[in-house]
Amino acid sequence: MNERRTVALFNGDLMPTVGLGTWKSEKSKVGDAVRTAIACGYRHIDCAAIYGNEEEIGVALADAMQSVKRSDLFITTKLWNTDHHPDRVQPALEKSLRLLKLEYVDLYLMHWPMALKDDGGFDTETLFTHTWKMMELLVYSRLTRHIGLSNFNMDQVAEIFTYARIPPSVLQVENHPYLVQPELVDYCLGNDVQVTAYCPLARADFPRPDRPGNLLEHPTIVSIAKAHSATPAQVLVRYHLERGITTIPKSVTTARIQENNQVYHFSLSSDEMSSLNAMDVGWRVLANERDQDHPLFPFPPVKS
Repeated sequence: MNERRTVALFNGDLMPTVGLGTWKSEKSKVGDAVRTAIACGYRHIDCAAIYGNEEEIGVALADAMQSVKRSDLFITTKLWNTDHHPDRVQPALEKSLRLLKLEYVDLYLMHWPMALKDDGGFDTETLFTHTWKMMELLVYSRLTRHIGLSNFNMDQVAEIFTYARIPPSVLQVENHPYLVQPELVDYCLGNDVQVTAYCPLARADFPRPDRPGNLLEHPTIVSIAKAHSATPAQVLVRYHLERGITTIPKSVTTARIQENNQVYHFSLSSDEMSSLNAMDVGWRVLANERDQDHPLFPFPPVKS
């Protein structure tokens, strides 16, 4: 049984296997969600500038650090697409740090490979290669311990490796049984890049007509959950741990926050893992159709 609650990054630093996602968590609820998560054992909180709730999370982190050491927490946040220009990278992180009430984050991710203008138009002159060089300076400045990527495809991750002085520690991508991405995951893990799965339960906030169905109600997952006296959500979280992937399920509900972290009392068999992998249909919750005409868009286009 894989009971590891942390994974080692390329330099030996430890990252918790399960974190709290905060995407689409309302400002009025996210603070209590963070406090609840830390109180029940979470040590990784995943944030982003574009989520618009870093200030509320910062207040909750300050409260939590009355009883938990900063060094015991792993805080991630992300650089938004409008701040890719080299002159804007460090100020963007400094703003996030002020809002989060922190001196440093543990991981700073480039949220997408595409740069955007302030009005939402495509910035095709600022390349993610330019942005990465500035993110490396953030490590040297001790504003972040690690840097990484989010929503990059395998070719784009490989391109980072061709010139990086500091390699990416983490790639955060959508992952669940409807979107297994085995080649990308294997490539990253084989090159000492930890993979973090967002949307691990594939709950669609903006469903499309092509949605395969609710994973939490899928007969295969319900059957596996029953066999282990677990919930479908716990099976989906455990699925990622079995693959060596960290994951950040989002919730603002106390019972679900607790449930999503209670996944160390069972393991999935190779047959169960094969059944879950066989559900792969390449379907994304976050298809991001708005930006799919950008030359650096990382996914195959989706036509609604």
